[in-house]
Amino acid sequence: MIMSDKLNENNKKLSELGETEILRKIIFPFHKQPEKLPYALGDDCVDFPSNMLEDRIVWKIDPTPLPVSWLIGDPDYYTYGWYSVLINLSDIASMGASPFGLLLSVVAPPDMEVSEFKRFLKGVEDCCRANDTYILGGNMKDGEEFSCTGTALGSVNSKKILKRQGSNEGDLIVVIGELGAFWAAVFSKLNKLEIPAKYRKRLDTALNKPIPRLEEGQIISKNNLATACMDNSDSIVSCCYELAYQNNLDFVITINEEEIDSIYKDIFMKSGVKSLTAAFSWGDWNLVCTIPPNNFKELQEKLENLCPVYKIGKVQKINNKLKNGSAYYIYNDELRLLNKEICSERFKEQSYFTHGIYKYMEILKTQNLWI
Repeated sequence: MIMSDKLNENNKKLSELGETEILRKIIFPFHKQPEKLPYALGDDCVDFPSNMLEDRIVWKIDPTPLPVSWLIGDPDYYTYGWYSVLINLSDIASMGASPFGLLLSVVAPPDMEVSEFKRFLKGVEDCCRANDTYILGGNMKDGEEFSCTGTALGSVNSKKILKRQGSNEGDLIVVIGELGAFWAAVFSKLNKLEIPAKYRKRLDTALNKPIPRLEEGQIISKNNLATACMDNSDSIVSCCYELAYQNNLDFVITINEEEIDSIYKDIFMKSGVKSLTAAFSWGDWNLVCTIPPNNFKELQEKLENLCPVYKIGKVQKINNKLKNGSAYYIYNDELRLLNKEICSERFKEQSYFTHGIYKYMEILKTQNLWI
């Protein structure tokens, strides 16, 4: 009888339940709070004991973009739920902080099936569990289209917090995480390419369940390994320009195509995509940091079992007359500006939010990393 009730419930529309039943029968059971947490779902606000304020509190709010997997033919609400947590935790990671929870504001159409909504909640919960955090609360309302906006909260020792400012001339520029895995996954799926078995799970993870670099950020913070840090949500190119601006220094990229994983390069070649352009795009949810050269070996050792670490360039001061720094690539021993067309900058022509993912893919096929 219980199983029959659940099956009948899954076939219902949200409009047949109403807000109260959705909260009590679906949302609250999905996000059961462990006893160790000093708060519970159901109040108007989340409250924290004052001893949690000894460190710096960090929080971030971000709307969830429609996952790229949806745009290329795989509209699974699980992925939508995973990304709703991921995009906010990635910002927490860039500060070297530990998350202690998220709040989600969800808009859902009345005719959405309960089974689809549960699939969304499953993605949310799985991403939370994978990153040792919880849903603290939020809000839900009806509307024409499904959407979700998340807020993540975390804490970090005030003396260890990572910021965008702090880079020094002579620092190395490093990327924490994959280079090119996301777009390799996208193009392999679009072009139905045969992928070696050992890479299939990695590519599926890169596309549908990317990992926010929380543990890596915390290790970097606790061991004072970095002078500045930023998460890559809009492209590594964008990170380089922003960090250069914040620190009034120049970011000079020296990495070459040979350092990108061979399977990714093979996928890009077969798809007519420029490898460096794709690798320096967005989607991998990596961290871009500057570190003193003497810290690089320790950084590699501490992250060896977690993710790749790439040394991509060096912080310099090329032109003292420039008020703010810039970002360059060394091509044929010549200093060339990084190509801003690769950045997914909101409201610009290259923003896939406004102009579509396929138009952005043309940039990956036709534009070099430099201009």
